[in-house]
Amino acid sequence: MSFTIRHTYGSTPFSQIMSGFQGLTPQSLRDAVTGKDRTLVYSFGCDRSAGFGADYLGFVGKLMWCLQNDVGFRFGEVRRPVGFITARGWTDYFEPFCEEARGPLLDKLNVHAFPYARRLPFLKTFAGAWLRATVQPASDYFSFDALDQVTGQGQRGIAANDFLKDRQALIEVLWRYNAQTLREVRQIKEQANLLPESSSYFAICVRRGDKLMEHGYVGVQRYVQAIAQHAGSLRTLFLATDDASVVDEVRKALPDFNVLTLTDPASKGYVHRDFSSLPASERRRQTLRFFAQLELMRDARFFIGSRTTNVSWMANALRGGDGVHWVD
Repeated sequence: MSFTIRHTYGSTPFSQIMSGFQGLTPQSLRDAVTGKDRTLVYSFGCDRSAGFGADYLGFVGKLMWCLQNDVGFRFGEVRRPVGFITARGWTDYFEPFCEEARGPLLDKLNVHAFPYARRLPFLKTFAGAWLRATVQPASDYFSFDALDQVTGQGQRGIAANDFLKDRQALIEVLWRYNAQTLREVRQIKEQANLLPESSSYFAICVRRGDKLMEHGYVGVQRYVQAIAQHAGSLRTLFLATDDASVVDEVRKALPDFNVLTLTDPASKGYVHRDFSSLPASERRRQTLRFFAQLELMRDARFFIGSRTTNVSWMANALRGGDGVHWVD
């Protein structure tokens, strides 16, 4: 599943609400989402069909909407951890920044795409009524609500680059690991001897696995062509991929390059259903390795990716669109 995030603002510019994004701090963000007349609850990681990239980008889009419309924000309590969530939700990996809402069936009903919503629309109506009646503290909006319709406020377009920079500034405040995650991600990069200076390497992302269910694979040759166009004198690249065979393919195609990777030599492509069935400890291990890869894509001099995968869109979001080149 993927989420489409519209590059639009509400009737009040987000930069005015936050008094300037570049000065955003964890405390000012907490103040902005707390104590509002209306509040949205987002159940982070509770959608079984969504991987981290899709879920995170969807979360950031909902949070931006809340800030645009002066709506509070809470995470929903996780009682049945699934996917990349292994215990409580957001705080499995990151520092808290908002309150938590609780309620029976909250993490089961509060999903982005409500099941059978088209054939049986009354089910979503019933779920919304149930959650508004049972969730504490009392909340108004949930992940499946059509947010463009609930405030009655118009929207106006803004330049895509402004959106990317605003979102990047918000993510920089949100992307604060808890102490355990910080230590573990750092160890992954240190053990693999992958702590290059950002000016000394570039990064690419090649997705395989179950991506074929949504879109044909983008061939390595397309990346080779983009590298020839943008690499200049750089000869060190970081390769993020879910399939170890791609590492060999890239090295053969680029014999003069030093190809660094964190890909497990036994990996044969990410399949979300298989990942979700793994023990919690292994799901966490793989998620932490993914975070290390995202950081290396974020910090590279430039990044080459495909628009067909949320991993590339995550790298684009973390970089604010700077130095991002698409192969499609």
